[in-house]
Amino acid sequence: MTRKAKGLDDGIKRWETFHKKPHRKLIKTKLVWPKKWGRLGEAETTYYQSGKWYKNKVVRYYHDHSAGVVCYHPLGYCDGLTPEKPPVVEWPETGAILGNFLGWDVQPSDGKLARKGELLEAEPDSAGSLLCASPDGHLLFVVEHGKITGLLVGKSLKVEAEGIDG
Repeated sequence: MTRKAKGLDDGIKRWETFHKKPHRKLIKTKLVWPKKWGRLGEAETTYYQSGKWYKNKVVRYYHDHSAGVVCYHPLGYCDGLTPEKPPVVEWPETGAILGNFLGWDVQPSDGKLARKGELLEAEPDSAGSLLCASPDGHLLFVVEHGKITGLLVGKSLKVEAEGIDG
């Protein structure tokens, strides 16, 4: 799904592309990706806040996803996940911080987590959760207290200068 992941230099370029200014916020330690994942369902909306467009002002944003963007969490993060390996070719070593993660709306994969037609509201466990993008811009992931707790993957997903696409 994602192209060959790249390192710190490409993470810096992704941050600068998204924020349209010299980089300041990049994950500087090598990411440790969970080995086992569970599929939560198809992502409908991502909520986050960022100071991307305004100096000294943080704004809340939401992005409605295209069909086929799937939400994963590490197995054990929450009950009822369907075990499934995300379609990631190579896990990136770093990520560009897009802003503070506020939550996802997800259409569950099966009836274990919510009734058919009901959306799950996946919220972070802490206020310090970060929404990040892989250096190639094809993965979105959440980091809480130094651990990766969520992942979005989809063929149409891409982080560009205008924001999240797909």
